[in-house]
Amino acid sequence: MLLEKKERIRSGNAKSHFKKASAFMVRMSMWPPGQELKKIEGKETKELKIKRLNTTLDQDYRNILVEEFSENYKKVENLSEPENIVQVMNEVFHLSERAEEYMYLICMTSGCRPIGFFELAHGTHNAALVGVREIFIRALLCGAAGIVLVHNHPGGLPNPSREDVSVTDKVRAASELIGIQLYDHIIVGRDSWFSFTKEGKLTVGFSGSPDYYDNR
Repeated sequence: MLLEKKERIRSGNAKSHFKKASAFMVRMSMWPPGQELKKIEGKETKELKIKRLNTTLDQDYRNILVEEFSENYKKVENLSEPENIVQVMNEVFHLSERAEEYMYLICMTSGCRPIGFFELAHGTHNAALVGVREIFIRALLCGAAGIVLVHNHPGGLPNPSREDVSVTDKVRAASELIGIQLYDHIIVGRDSWFSFTKEGKLTVGFSGSPDYYDNR
């Protein structure tokens, strides 16, 4: 009888530990991607996890994601405003300093938290070709709710070209069919930037994500 009682106590303790561990894992899994929680001087603060991702083929010729680098970024809490996006692109990826055009894709959650950053194309001093197919392969692999395109104009002026407008229209049309919203297309110049959504050239971002440009 004493042995059975000890076994019941031991079993009860194991179940208790299992429940606590399970509850902890559930809480961790509920924390949104792209952010980490830290305590500084007794206060909980959020910081962005910046992950540069790429795609490669596995042995069965399927596209899979690979992580190239990641770092914590403490200066903004989300990417819900174009100013925050431009700040991250310039400080982490040095986009305004590039001598050639680079096109980046940011895959995000519905709460405008970054899942991953992709370099889509690297072109000449005035052009970087990008395909709609390549954009949405990456967005679907990430499970993104929305995307933002960002590219630079090495000439310094962020005014959109006819090609920029054409690319934006094509990606927007595809996004409506697939159900992954195009939140914005941002052009970064040397000392200024242009946002299609903020300038009223792209309205899908407003209805697609309640968090994107919520202060409009």
